[in-house]
Amino acid sequence: MNIAVQCCGIAVLVVLFLFYIQKKTLATRSERVFRYTFLSITFCLCMDISSIVAITYRESLPMLFVNFVCKLYLGTLVQSMCASLLYVHADILKEEKPWRKCILVYMLITLGIIGAIFAVPVSIYANAETGQVYTYGAASMVTYAGVVAMLINNIILLFTRKGINPWRRRAVLIWMGIWTVAAIIQFVHQDLLIVGFASALGILVVYLQFENPEMNLDWETGLFNQGAFVQYIQQMHEQGQEYPVLSIRIYRYNDGNYSEEVQAHVIQRVAGILLSLPNIYVFRVNEAEMLLVFRKWEGAAAAAQDICQRLQSEFRLYGENVFRPYYIYTENAKIVNSGSELLELMQYVRVKYGESAQGKCVVVDEEAAEQLLAIKNMEHQIAAALEEDRILVYYQPIYSVKEQRFTSAEALVRMIDEEGKLVMPGEFIRIAEEDGLIRKIGARVFEKVCRFYIEQNLEQYGIEYIEVNLSTVQAADKNLAQDYIRIMDTHRIEPKHINLEITESASVGDRNILLDNMNMLIGRGVHFSLDDFGTGQSNLNYIVEMPVHIVKFDRDMTNAYFENGKAKYVMDAAMHMIQGMDLSIVAEGVETEAQLETMKTLGIQYIQGYYFSKPLSEQHFLDFIKENNVDRTGGVA
Repeated sequence: MNIAVQCCGIAVLVVLFLFYIQKKTLATRSERVFRYTFLSITFCLCMDISSIVAITYRESLPMLFVNFVCKLYLGTLVQSMCASLLYVHADILKEEKPWRKCILVYMLITLGIIGAIFAVPVSIYANAETGQVYTYGAASMVTYAGVVAMLINNIILLFTRKGINPWRRRAVLIWMGIWTVAAIIQFVHQDLLIVGFASALGILVVYLQFENPEMNLDWETGLFNQGAFVQYIQQMHEQGQEYPVLSIRIYRYNDGNYSEEVQAHVIQRVAGILLSLPNIYVFRVNEAEMLLVFRKWEGAAAAAQDICQRLQSEFRLYGENVFRPYYIYTENAKIVNSGSELLELMQYVRVKYGESAQGKCVVVDEEAAEQLLAIKNMEHQIAAALEEDRILVYYQPIYSVKEQRFTSAEALVRMIDEEGKLVMPGEFIRIAEEDGLIRKIGARVFEKVCRFYIEQNLEQYGIEYIEVNLSTVQAADKNLAQDYIRIMDTHRIEPKHINLEITESASVGDRNILLDNMNMLIGRGVHFSLDDFGTGQSNLNYIVEMPVHIVKFDRDMTNAYFENGKAKYVMDAAMHMIQGMDLSIVAEGVETEAQLETMKTLGIQYIQGYYFSKPLSEQHFLDFIKENNVDRTGGVA
């Protein structure tokens, strides 16, 4: 019976081996340790069978040989448990030097236990009637003690150490559970030799849960997938190896002649070409992008250029500009910290260079990686600032020429970093717009403006409304109007005290969404301004089409009026047209008294700039308004 059980275990391992060798692997540390563990357990099962045979035929064999075979089997049990420990440490120890030291330490411990097994006697039980055979005595007890100690160590590592892949953790825990149950049964019933078979079942679980090569393959092309890429790059970083990478992304232009099926066929052909290349691992990281990792640094740049030229010839078979590949090459992908960051870097480069680089090979250097890292760091800072309420609102007063006092202010966002330093919007707004965080920032700013206006009763100081900027991302949000109405209702602020500033670029996306938002808010009493007039390409049409009440000349246009004769005529014409439409004008960037007086003579209704004040914090803005808008009797000046 015992040989039958062990033979079943061997059969399981043979089937597993046949499946395993049919698939290509990355030869990562995890895979290498898995192979070692597989061989250890296979050897253990073979020695288990050998010990049963030796005991069964002990009368015709030298007793010294029988004892040697039995002790060798016990030693393989210790070796297989040592292999499981190394398999867990493959995740824990990232760097190569500690990993090699770990191998040495555990091998020495294993050899010490095996030496102890051979140093003490082993007892043999054999029942001719039942056919049951097993070993017991001092050697068996040493084996159990050593294996149990390693097992406990393994379980402690699995539950306490960070950095272990969750799937590996679960697979090894199942493996250890199966082995523990089998060991307890065999310890109580020593005639049931099932530990070796339990080890075979355990390694099968690990294979199915984590080490199946098919999990790392793209079924459509036979290339490695994105998960395999991240895993492989992680190992390259941990081992400190340099590795050139070439990204190939295929864009299909819909000219009516080529379907998605044709694109799939092209990708298959490209995959076939790439699979035939030596010393290169090829990964399909998404539907139309493949990454080539060169296993040899020498000559990689020339090889990458040859690959690009070869693929260009392949794409031309379908006609000019039907399939446009995008090649990005980096000589050393260690400029980033992980496979995920490398994928982000490639996407960042594609966005940065746009269509102009399609069909060409863009070389990515350390500078591009630093820019990406700066973006990621700023994204983290923005998210943390939102969570910790470090988004502030500053107010720049706006002077009314007619009333000769400050009647409004522009709300300007600021951010405080983790060190307490002020971060200006130019450093984070663009990044916030790209990753969508601008929606949360905009809502936070608007809520703070509403609360500040009501809590401080700014109307009593002559502030009729606050101008709040809307980004292009916010303008394209279908829920913008509803969200802002809800905020105004929550703080019980009259919509007439709110003026939302939009720019021409706000309508680049879906203008219908923007108009729907504007009309809904205007219906509640909110007014709109056109901000930064003079920076767009079609502002005149924009003023005609969009329901704005105020037009703001940006600082550059204000300065150009005094510095450029042509700009002066343009601004004069624009002012005449805007005033003819009964719209108000705000001149931004006024910094001198001469500029102020000129703007007054031109009929500009509102003035904003450093001549009066820079943007102020809430308290400083209150102090400024009280000082400049309130007369000595306490009334508004």
